[in-house]
Parts: sequence; structure tokens; C-alpha cells
Amino acid sequence: AGVAQFETEIPLDWATPQQPYINLFFSSASNTTGTMIFQVATACSNIDGTISDDPSFTTADVFPTRTATAANRNWSTTLQMTQVTSGNNCVPGGTMLVKITRNTDTASAVVWVEKAVITTPRLLTVQAN
Repeated sequence: AGVAQFETEIPLDWATPQQPYINLFFSSASNTTGTMIFQVATACSNIDGTISDDPSFTTADVFPTRTATAANRNWSTTLQMTQVTSGNNCVPGGTMLVKITRNTDTASAVVWVEKAVITTPRLLTVQAN
């Protein structure tokens, strides 16, 4: 299975009761039929030295299914992550590892992941003038 993996910093002003969203952009490549289904798992490391710098990945969240209709088409799919929590060592300012893999789908050829955009809910800051 293909894998895309990267790390990102969790914003210091993350509104912790709300989970981040991830928007995945990909190409159907040579697939003209079949379903394309991805999943995303995270692993967080806090910044106070109390846990390993090699955390385990959480249970993956599954993106909505997309069905290929023609070769070399661009697609996107979005979901709100469910495992980015303090219980999984995700803290403002900490590091979040993100792993994207294909779930069980029916596309017979490779599907190219092009980019992932993470949107993290932020605290509202009111400033007096």
C-alpha cells in the first residue's frame, strides 16, 4: 500500500476541544474505474520530555470514498480527525506525525497523493484597542 507521511507542529493557539480537519488532494493516475479510499492516522509527541519521540500511531480515520471515472483526474476528500486529543499526547506546540495510506478499495493501479492541508481550529483572541 502507498504511504504519505509527514510531521507538522500543532499550533500554540489550538482550540483543543475541536479536532483538526484534513483535506487530501490526489490523482486517479491510470485508474478509469474503481474506488479510491484513503485513511489517516496520527501520532503526537508532547514537548515536555515525558514521552518517547517515536510515538505509536492511533486508529486511522477513513476518508469518504471517491470513484474513478477517467484516468489522470484530480480529486479531493475531507474529514475531521478524531484522534488528535490530549489523551493521545497531542498538545498545543507539540509535534503531530501524519500517515496517509490507502484503505481497502478497488482501484487497481497506484493513486497519487499530491498534498494534504490540515486546518486546526484556533482560539479566538480579542484585542482591546
